[in-house]
Amino acid sequence: MAGIYIHIPFCRKNCYYCDFYFSVSLAQKDDIVGAIKQEMQLRADEGEGQVFETIYFGGGTPSVLTVAQIRSIIITAKTHFPISQRPEITLEANPEDLSRDYLAQLKNAGIDRLSIGIQSFDNDDLTLMNRSHVAGRSLEAVNQAHDVGFHNINIDLIYGLPEMSLAQWEQNLVKALQMPVQHISAYHLTIEPNTIFGHWAKKGKIKSPADELSNSMFQRLIDLTAENGYIQYEISNFGKPDFFSKHNLIYWKGDSYLGFGPSAHSYNQQERRWNIRSINRYINLVQSGDQFFEKEMLDKQTRYNEYIMTGLRTQWGCNLSEIQEKCGYQLRRYAEIESKKFIQSGHLLQEGKHLKLTGAGRFIADYIISNLMKV
Repeated sequence: MAGIYIHIPFCRKNCYYCDFYFSVSLAQKDDIVGAIKQEMQLRADEGEGQVFETIYFGGGTPSVLTVAQIRSIIITAKTHFPISQRPEITLEANPEDLSRDYLAQLKNAGIDRLSIGIQSFDNDDLTLMNRSHVAGRSLEAVNQAHDVGFHNINIDLIYGLPEMSLAQWEQNLVKALQMPVQHISAYHLTIEPNTIFGHWAKKGKIKSPADELSNSMFQRLIDLTAENGYIQYEISNFGKPDFFSKHNLIYWKGDSYLGFGPSAHSYNQQERRWNIRSINRYINLVQSGDQFFEKEMLDKQTRYNEYIMTGLRTQWGCNLSEIQEKCGYQLRRYAEIESKKFIQSGHLLQEGKHLKLTGAGRFIADYIISNLMKV
């Protein structure tokens, strides 16, 4: 399976926790759309021998685009790449952009999956994060999306916010689970250094919650989603049966994908490339035909580390035979040896050729992964 990722680098506001590449100026929307379509034309030969099962509009906030702009990108992708007959086409969106009319037009343009950045149902949390919407708009947007025919909806939530209590997190989950959504992505806040939150943390204005509270929040997330029919198929992702994110599975299982737009990454299992992190330079270089990306060949150790880092976070874990096939026998043996202490402690289990996290292992996933990676 292969996928196409499209990075739309625009947002209406600067969310204080975010370190993705974006601009709050929307003046160059037309130019970016044109450059993305031109990049697709330039790279058409990279799709040979593959069938693309997913198209994913990420960002930034892709819902700042008009439906005509979104449709034109989809048409260009289908013109230059072999797209399957029924691809999963996802659009990331913020609640404030999703009017009933806009949603209906998105559906008509071919978008069949929405990923709505709700983050919290608490207005104080939204203000703290500098989000553009209020909690009531989130509820309205999801219900309107459902009413116009979207039945594959993800919502994003954040927990572990400064001053957030376990009770407040439970209230967020209860509201989410009452909504017509088939998928929930819930992430513990990571305070990145080059963000507003990062600067505040450095000055002591905010701090992360204690590990015990974070673990309690994670456990409630696991318990409540399971009680409501969701499967934790990746550490932070919970989907109802048949509603796992096909596009994100491409990343987690190490399949190939092409990324278009400034800062977008591509991967073909042998090589990684990434476009430059500048809207102006990206547009100018694509238009002039000059190189607008960097790339690196991935050696076996790098491919092994990336497979451990992504695969072990999923319910399927890492396949030892696949490690041997792609990375060699020595790295397979390394994984087997390094995993033994975690198997003995009850944090990993081995089922046939698969290494998987146990329930206890999910709480220290990053620690286990870092120990199995080859430095």
